[in-house]
Amino acid sequence: MPTGSRPTVFRWAVCAGLIAASVFAADLPEPGKLPPIDLPTKLPVPGAYDIPIVDPNVQPAQRLGEPFPAAIPDSPDRTPVATGVSTSGGRGSAPVVDPPPPVVQLQVRTPSHVPTGKPVPYKITVTNNSQSKALRVRVRMPWPDGAAEVRKCEPQGMQSKETRELVWDIGNLNRGESKAIDLEFQPKPDVKQIAATAYVSFEYGAKVETGIDKPRVAVKKTAPPQVAVGEPAAVVVKVTNNGSVPVPNAVLTETVPQNAEVRGEGDPTAIPGQRQWKLGTIAPGETKTVPYQLLARQGGEMATMSSLACETGVLDASAAQSTTKVLLPALQLDFRGPAKGEAKAPVKYTAVVKNAGTMPLDNVRVAVDVPDDLAVVKLTNGCRTDRGKRVWVVPKLAAGESQEFRLEVVPEQGTSGRRTLKASARDANGRTDDQTREAITDFVGRADLSWKPTFTPGRLPVQREGTITVLVRNQGSETDKGVRLRVILPREVTLKDSSPSKASLDPNDNTLVFPPQPVAPGKSVEFIVTYQARTPGQAQFRLLLEGESMEKAITKDQAIEIER
Repeated sequence: MPTGSRPTVFRWAVCAGLIAASVFAADLPEPGKLPPIDLPTKLPVPGAYDIPIVDPNVQPAQRLGEPFPAAIPDSPDRTPVATGVSTSGGRGSAPVVDPPPPVVQLQVRTPSHVPTGKPVPYKITVTNNSQSKALRVRVRMPWPDGAAEVRKCEPQGMQSKETRELVWDIGNLNRGESKAIDLEFQPKPDVKQIAATAYVSFEYGAKVETGIDKPRVAVKKTAPPQVAVGEPAAVVVKVTNNGSVPVPNAVLTETVPQNAEVRGEGDPTAIPGQRQWKLGTIAPGETKTVPYQLLARQGGEMATMSSLACETGVLDASAAQSTTKVLLPALQLDFRGPAKGEAKAPVKYTAVVKNAGTMPLDNVRVAVDVPDDLAVVKLTNGCRTDRGKRVWVVPKLAAGESQEFRLEVVPEQGTSGRRTLKASARDANGRTDDQTREAITDFVGRADLSWKPTFTPGRLPVQREGTITVLVRNQGSETDKGVRLRVILPREVTLKDSSPSKASLDPNDNTLVFPPQPVAPGKSVEFIVTYQARTPGQAQFRLLLEGESMEKAITKDQAIEIER
């Protein structure tokens, strides 16, 4: 037998019944008649065995060497389980109550005297006075000295030829049951006395039943349905012995994803992603709990599987699986604006924040940093200013959802130059986009020319002089270096003078051309043309203004009436 095992043995209790054989002599009132037999009217039940028994022949099994308490609880010096494993609910052994042994009473009655030559009668009574069945009851009587022969024997018994011993096999006696034997011996001649002794024997069996069962365990696992990346998932495995036999040296093995970190007391195995817990022996009805944590580093599903084994082999734990969805809180920001813009025209920028992950985000904050020399002229509702930044807050951003925010800016005083706007996004837990987004715009200044031609007078006689004055102003932010005026003179007039000087007249088409003039922002230049009316009629003038900032020339036609 292996060292350390505790075999189960059965306690067989074989109790010898109380055999009381007594021979009483009594005077017969009439020769040849037996006196009445004084049998008890109520079977005694010994107080020592006054215990209710469902089946008095069956007793529960008991381990060898254990005491016989009313109930066998868990041992107070039970070996503690390993760290990280809790145990509860073990059932103790069933109470052991031995059934009472049977008590068989033997009574022998005979007359104290009989007349010479008459047979001697005997009445033998066997009674089971207990609550248990007496098995294989046998009554025997050795041949009495002085007896010549048997005159009567009811029921018929067996007689040994060698010893002439009489034997009656009565069989089983149930509780309270009696059997009687009537017997007569014929004495030998000249015999003064016959002495007869009866004996009773029986068997008493203690029956025990032992079921042969396989270990039956239930493995139940709980895990959260979803967690965020970097958030530990608490896994609890409960192993319960639902059978009637102990599970010796149980070992729980957990297989987890290799990219997940395991936090617990289990021992790593040679297989990556496996941990083992030694649970020891699990008693019937006992539950042992193994908690551990899993920490995922990337999104997706995190599946675990349990397997249970003991020294008798692998136990079924196929239902012990768990799947936890690992949610990815990915925050994505897109911020865009034009690469070029006009210094005096509003420029629009757009920020789009998106939850590109698989879990909802709370209080997503989108901030746009606007340079101080840019004026915000338009923006999306819900914006507030925080230390020079334009800020929007989204209370809840579901997975896959996006929000768009817009703003328009224009440079202060229409100044040109390169400006950089920066945008950032983060949620309530401090999660941000990979980097700050920038939008760089080159604001380009341009000249904005306006002019005012004036003809004085509007009507004049021949030989009189008239004046054309053209005032050109630059209302833009850049200098126009090529402001040029062309005046087409009608045939009815003759050019007298022009200012600024160096204007040239093309005689072929009678066009006066002024050389290009630079006009700075906010400045103006004045062109003056003096002419003399030569012939009467309606003189038609055409003025054309050109500049570097202008895509095409602007014109003005003016008619002057010349009188005689």
